[in-house]
Amino acid sequence: MYLAFTQVESNAVSAALNSTMQKLKEQIQATKEITVVWKKFPFIANREPTGLQIKTGVYKIIHTPTGKVMYIGQGNVLNRRTAHLTVFKNFGEPMVYEDANGNVTSSYDSPAGRKMFAFDNNIENWEFHVCSAPKHIAQQLEEQLHTLYAPEFCDPKMSGVC
Repeated sequence: MYLAFTQVESNAVSAALNSTMQKLKEQIQATKEITVVWKKFPFIANREPTGLQIKTGVYKIIHTPTGKVMYIGQGNVLNRRTAHLTVFKNFGEPMVYEDANGNVTSSYDSPAGRKMFAFDNNIENWEFHVCSAPKHIAQQLEEQLHTLYAPEFCDPKMSGVC
């Protein structure tokens, strides 16, 4: 049995399509207006305002003595900096949290933090560069930067998926 759209349903489909096209036009316009600016931050947070307009974006971890980009990632950039720094400051080991009975309740790891510490354990030799961008742009930019730099600490299969 074939059921045809009623006129009301056809109108609803048209309205949904028009709404989707309008939203896409607005996203395209907003994408054209994005200005990409890189900011350099010390790895150790100094409690000063970052000036970041949005928290999502792409970041590069640079080993300053060599000038090499060692890691590229994307997501909530300041949270990622904290994650990498926490593991680095724990001598490159994951953080393990236990309850009063010694049972592991949670853990915190950063492969980048581990690799940074193993490569050079002086935090002053590391910089954290950030570019704020919406998630969909950050994913694309991360992939492009992976191709450009082939950072030593990155797993290429993870590019654009974090």
